Amino acid sequence: MNGKLSIDISISTLLKIAGLIVGIWLLYLVREIALLFFIVVVIVAALSPIIDRWQKVGIPRILAVLIIYLVILVVLGLIGWLILPPLIVQIQELAFDLPYRLGRFVPLIQSWREMNNLYQQSLTTIAQSLGKISTSI
Repeated sequence: MNGKLSIDISISTLLKIAGLIVGIWLLYLVREIALLFFIVVVIVAALSPIIDRWQKVGIPRILAVLIIYLVILVVLGLIGWLILPPLIVQIQELAFDLPYRLGRFVPLIQSWREMNNLYQQSLTTIAQSLGKISTSI
């Protein structure tokens, strides 16, 4: 062995690597669409058994899909109707109380800064004292 290292890479391997890089780049470009497609596939997979059961009962497939989507929209609307008014009230109360609450924290932050400055001065003094002691030893 003369110490030379030889690496042989075939053209097909290079093309596969280039294809993989291009594929990842294209997937990155359409990531929002791919995410929406994945969500749709999950919804279809979840609703398909229910729709198939209703179709066996005699309800047409399109009507079963429309009924399920209508029920989902009504449920989401009811959830929004129940949650949004208290949420809006709480946000309004927070907006009203926020200046008062922040005003209470400002003195705490200032005292923390003062304590931090005192600690830094103390540490600087200790470091200088140790430096003097070490040079005198």
